[in-house]
Amino acid sequence: MHRWLGRYRDQGLDGLADRSSRPHTSPTRSPAAVEALICELRRNHPRWGARRLCGS
Repeated sequence: MHRWLGRYRDQGLDGLADRSSRPHTSPTRSPAAVEALICELRRNHPRWGARRLCGS
């Protein structure tokens, strides 16, 4: 409630508009190359689970 009141006080009605809840950064996100490799392994071996994919 206090967040909405502060936004209204600072920005008026525009401050009450819907905002994304998506984080600005993801510091623990895997590098793109690792993500691509995992996606390729999942396509080639759809029945493999996380434990088996980590051992590949």
